Amino acid sequence: MDLETTIRTRRSIRKFTAAPVTDETIRELLDVARWAPSWANTQCWSVHVLGGAAPARVRAAYRDAVERQAERLRAPLRCLP
Repeated sequence: MDLETTIRTRRSIRKFTAAPVTDETIRELLDVARWAPSWANTQCWSVHVLGGAAPARVRAAYRDAVERQAERLRAPLRCLP
């Protein structure tokens, strides 16, 4: 695919289905992603693939962390002289 076709046909997906992604599709995506350029060839990314009950546990952990942080932000300020 040439650059113009790539630019003209790109799209942003904002809706997703609940259909699971196959392990093979994930492997293919990760394999292709290895070829993506990075600044100064730093390759500064990491990928975590979650399945089963793990995504729900991660969401719950993030939600709990955000709630704890929100409690700290609502705490009264103590001004020192």
